[in-house]
Amino acid sequence: MENVRQGFHTLRSKIHSDNTKLAEALNALIQAGNSRLVEKIGSDNKRLKGTLTKQFREENGKLMAELPSKLERDVTKFLKGMD
Repeated sequence: MENVRQGFHTLRSKIHSDNTKLAEALNALIQAGNSRLVEKIGSDNKRLKGTLTKQFREENGKLMAELPSKLERDVTKFLKGMD
């Protein structure tokens, strides 16, 4: 009977040890995956920021180019309305 208890205790210790090793290995994999995701998100955010900044500048340039002619039309319309 003592041999059975000792065998059970040994088995339980081995299972606990294996579970600990498995948990540590999985934790390391998760941390590595998280690090890669953080790097990718940072890179994607930089790229997106650059794209949005470029689009904003282009759109702003178009609006600034249209502004003088629109302003001139509005002033002309206003002056004609005063006559």
